[in-house]
Amino acid sequence: MKYWIKQTLLLLLLGAGWGCGDDTTETTDVPVAPQVSFTVTDEEMSVVVDDAVRFEARVETPGPIHCNWYVDDRLQASTQTMTYVFRQVGTHTVRFEAYNEAGRVEKSYTVHAAGVPLQVEFSNDEETIGCMPGDEIRLTATVVGGDKQVRHTWKVGDETLSETAEFAHVFEQMGSFEIRYEGVNSDGMRVERSWTVVVDELPLEIGFSVSDETIRCEQGGRVTITATVKNGATGLVQTWKVGDETLSETAEFSYEFAEAGTFVVTYEARNGKGETVARQWTVEVAELPLAVEFSVTDAAISCKQGEEVVITATVTAGGSTGVRHEWKVDDRTVSTTAEFRQSFAEIGSLVVTYTATNGRNETVTRTWTVTVTDANAGYMFEDFESRDALPGHFINGNAAIEGATVKDNPYKTDVNPSNRVLSDHLLKETGTSGYFDMGFSHLQNRSKYRAIRVKVYLGENHYYPRLKIATLAGSPNKLPSSINGVAFPSNSASEAEWRSLIRTNDWNILVYDLIDCGFGAVNFENITSVQFRPLSQFDGSNCSGFDATTNNRTVYYDDIEFLE
Repeated sequence: MKYWIKQTLLLLLLGAGWGCGDDTTETTDVPVAPQVSFTVTDEEMSVVVDDAVRFEARVETPGPIHCNWYVDDRLQASTQTMTYVFRQVGTHTVRFEAYNEAGRVEKSYTVHAAGVPLQVEFSNDEETIGCMPGDEIRLTATVVGGDKQVRHTWKVGDETLSETAEFAHVFEQMGSFEIRYEGVNSDGMRVERSWTVVVDELPLEIGFSVSDETIRCEQGGRVTITATVKNGATGLVQTWKVGDETLSETAEFSYEFAEAGTFVVTYEARNGKGETVARQWTVEVAELPLAVEFSVTDAAISCKQGEEVVITATVTAGGSTGVRHEWKVDDRTVSTTAEFRQSFAEIGSLVVTYTATNGRNETVTRTWTVTVTDANAGYMFEDFESRDALPGHFINGNAAIEGATVKDNPYKTDVNPSNRVLSDHLLKETGTSGYFDMGFSHLQNRSKYRAIRVKVYLGENHYYPRLKIATLAGSPNKLPSSINGVAFPSNSASEAEWRSLIRTNDWNILVYDLIDCGFGAVNFENITSVQFRPLSQFDGSNCSGFDATTNNRTVYYDDIEFLE
């Protein structure tokens, strides 16, 4: 009975002595150092990140054994086997140890962890791609393996054109270009690929809107030719010429041929490869019939004695080749140029004729009737620009007028910028205001005039400029019944009405009209003189007294005209 118990206890103790663990059961047997074998004997291996790798140590020694697996000095397992996934690309150290009281066994592995291989397929497998200028090249990269945060880069030369899976670019210039692709995933695995792009085009080819070599048109006609580039347009330079003169550097030639004759239109194009296209046309321009325009279109011309009449003839549409001009006055040739200039000293009627004849004996004729009138009739009856003294027909009608003279304009404005004006200084201080008469019995054809226009500067004189007329019957009458088209009874107008008409800070342009002035006068036929009474008071009465500062009774006149 004691023997069986002893044998059983020995078997139990021996059975507890194999493997790794924390069993601390005492035994009377002598400990044996760990004996371990390994399924992988190579001490250096290569693996792929994210793949599971199994490491195994077979402990062959009985008794309690402690087992540990370390990866890069960090404990990862305490068993005989370890399954480990390497997440980092690089070189790692895997170390195993087994130990007991009798000794220790170690084993180390050098593990090279490589990234997941990147696999990319491309939409174009050709190494060389051909296209024409202006064509777009598209390439697509499709990741079929190792698609871990793939970064794409497409370059042409040193320029990055895309950082996506797609490349698209328009090649404008001819030549040879390299497209380079690089793909890199987060494990650093790389794929590179390149293509050669050859950009070329077909030979230069141009069509024209006018196919005939000879073009016919009339003088003044416009010729238009359009060049249409079909191929080879890159770097194209175009030139259109008439003779040696360049008229266009675009695809269109458009030119108006003003002169008759034969002209050569040439076209030349050169592209970036040095290819050229040349073409020429002969343009025959027929001369138009002789046509002349004149600066004076009215057949009747009126002028005053000594006034110059000018008529200019301009050959317009055509027929100018060998043209000859001839101007006559009453059958007397006075000019053989394109311009007629003549002044007439005698009053009367004359006939001016014009004849043009060109090299084809085509003719143009024109006639004008010129009526010459009295130089003193109407327009600018008095002009003080060249005078230093009063005209003889200016009559001092009142001894109060003293110092009337022609002098420099002291109040030049936009209304009256004249250099010389009539200055009338009225010195009489009491009684009848000063005035003067202007006779015009020498004025011919007085019946055609019905109004007088005059420029007046009053300054600080607070009155209005009044006129009186004298008829052949000796009947005086006050003017006007209207000034500047506004009816004004000579004595009943209010001061406000006069002040609305008269300015004191500028020249006044006043038109005195004979309408309804009385005594049956509708024009100046029976009126022999006009009396200027410039300082009548607003009620029509004579003025008395004056203030030397603000009312000095000096009045200025200019540009007295008779109006029809």
